[in-house]
Amino acid sequence: NHIDFEFDIDQVKYSNYARLYGEVDFLTNETVIHFMPSDLSILDKFWYVNDKNLISISEKEVSISNLSISSGEQFISINGFISPDPDKILSTNMENVQLENLNTIINQNLSGIVNGNAIIKDYYNDLFLESDLSVETLKIDEFLVGNIKGSNTWNNATNRFDMNFYINRLDQRILDIEGTYTPKLENKLDLEANLNQTQLKIIEPFLDSYFTKIKGTASGKLNITGTLPKPVIEGNGTLEGAGLHVNYLNTDYNFEGGFYFKETAIGFDKVNIKDQLDGTATLSGTLNHDNFKDFYINIGGPFERLLLLNTTSAQNELFYGTGIGTGRIDFIGPIRNMNIIARARTEKDTRIFIPLGDSENIKQEEYINFVNLSDTTTIEEVEEVGRVDLRGLKLDFDLDITQDAYTEIIFDIKRGDIIRGRGEGDLKLQIDTKGEFNMFGDFAIQEGGYNFTLYNIINKEFEILPNSKISWYGDPYEGILDINATYNQLASFLPLVVRNENDTIYQESLEMRRKYPVKVLLDIDGPLLSPAVNFDITADNLPRNIPLPNGEVKDLE
Repeated sequence: NHIDFEFDIDQVKYSNYARLYGEVDFLTNETVIHFMPSDLSILDKFWYVNDKNLISISEKEVSISNLSISSGEQFISINGFISPDPDKILSTNMENVQLENLNTIINQNLSGIVNGNAIIKDYYNDLFLESDLSVETLKIDEFLVGNIKGSNTWNNATNRFDMNFYINRLDQRILDIEGTYTPKLENKLDLEANLNQTQLKIIEPFLDSYFTKIKGTASGKLNITGTLPKPVIEGNGTLEGAGLHVNYLNTDYNFEGGFYFKETAIGFDKVNIKDQLDGTATLSGTLNHDNFKDFYINIGGPFERLLLLNTTSAQNELFYGTGIGTGRIDFIGPIRNMNIIARARTEKDTRIFIPLGDSENIKQEEYINFVNLSDTTTIEEVEEVGRVDLRGLKLDFDLDITQDAYTEIIFDIKRGDIIRGRGEGDLKLQIDTKGEFNMFGDFAIQEGGYNFTLYNIINKEFEILPNSKISWYGDPYEGILDINATYNQLASFLPLVVRNENDTIYQESLEMRRKYPVKVLLDIDGPLLSPAVNFDITADNLPRNIPLPNGEVKDLE
């Protein structure tokens, strides 16, 4: 008639555990349960079981005495009866319970102090239940939500709970929820929520993979029906002073406009957006969901001179810079597997940089000869270039590149080996959910320069001729170059004719020592990382025949 029991549970990841010890006695008219001193640890805080507790069960009556646990100032207790006697009550009490105790269970960063009590009586006949709850200084991810207070009372006449809760933040009432909960109805909830400048920051923990620095407020009226596991929220409101940061683009946007809730969607209607450079956009669409899970986004709209990219090489090694454009953008797909589709024309102040390597991973020949266009110099292929991790996000950009955009293709940032300029073209940029980056299209350079370097032997700025072209067919590092460039120089041709000691007579000629304008032609063709580099020299204003001091005439042809 006597049983000793032990119950063990562990949460190894957080060093949380419970070791509950107790005994059960089966008597003639009742069963008695007693919890003995036990060990409970939550977030390295020990909880103590009051060993003077006693639970007695006899027919329809359950008696609970001194059942409580405590940790410092935190205290939870249950005392009283579940009985047919309408005068006997069961009371529960919470004092100074810290919400952070739940963090390891719900995987969120909550803080705040919970106090509350509940009374139950006449459970078998005319149930009465009343509870009061308060949460002081509720924070989510260190963001202050506010102080929550409310009450919940069972109404026997209508067989429902009358509920009333509100949130105060910094002495301002920001949310009121009032209504009923009727257990016997299919739609058990019938609540009305009034938002009064409710802070949007509280939703950031659910979106911080892509959006951070969420700010602003929401005001409006919402009706809540359905059940606690599956609430249905409907209504509308407005956003004021709202804003957010798009992590991947490193851009900040402010926005205002209307929103609405439907049974399976949260919608936005003509929300006006402005960036830090006064570019604008107007977005509409919905966040569809299945009981506030499995969110699917379908939001888009036009934009004008909007800041679309504001990154550095440290933030994205594939491409970076400042991108300003006019066009349309759409966010489509599951929130954790989102597709961003943009159709845009570049605008003034756009500056895009595409780094292809550095001095350690691009190898070039150690010499160069100025010859005719049939001779070549080759750059060896480099090892595979590392890619940015963008798993779970898909980008699909169709860009109409105009001469307002400045572009640099960087072969070697340390030596300054860079193609730079402005041009025109249609480019498609794609990044799939595995982080693979692809480019398609042609970019025709209309004006620009190529700072050609070869170790410490050559470092010259060539002028790129119009209609030089770079084409991509997938891998951005396997683009095809078709670049023609020139470099103007004043040069003496004396070193070309002095070949031995007997040629010193040329050095006595003023015409030979004179510097003439010459043009170096540079032709770069082939794969982006291993092109063929060809050179030639032309001189349009050279004299054909030059008299020498000994009376001879030198034919420079």
